[in-house]
Amino acid sequence: MSGKKKYRTLQAFCILLALAVEANAAEDGGWTVVTMSRGGAFGLSTDASIAVAIATAVRYCKSRSFDSDCGAEFRVVRRGWILAELCGDQRVLAAGQSLDEAEAQLLFRIDLKRAYIPNLPSCKRIFAIDPNGWFHCRPNS
Repeated sequence: MSGKKKYRTLQAFCILLALAVEANAAEDGGWTVVTMSRGGAFGLSTDASIAVAIATAVRYCKSRSFDSDCGAEFRVVRRGWILAELCGDQRVLAAGQSLDEAEAQLLFRIDLKRAYIPNLPSCKRIFAIDPNGWFHCRPNS
């Protein structure tokens, strides 16, 4: 399969996925999306449309960042928690319906990164987003 054909197939799949998820979102409320660059700049958006929320979060991140990797990784949740940490220049984003679930996902993602990056620097909490969309800055204990 040629590169152009693969790209078009992937593009069509993403559009169909976004439409399916967007239909569910309209019934259940808004989506909160967070993306973060390796430098720590981030974008946050909440919208009934997941596509709009992602695009807005990426746009906000790019407006605050000198890095070009905003949107390379993001987390999406509806009425849940999103946590963000930086381990050196490695971002770790996690989401869950409860704070405990998000913390467990965060620890899992950090352990996964350590499996591939054995000398991963210690991680620092950058922020947490609660189910109401409130932003919390809190350092690690």
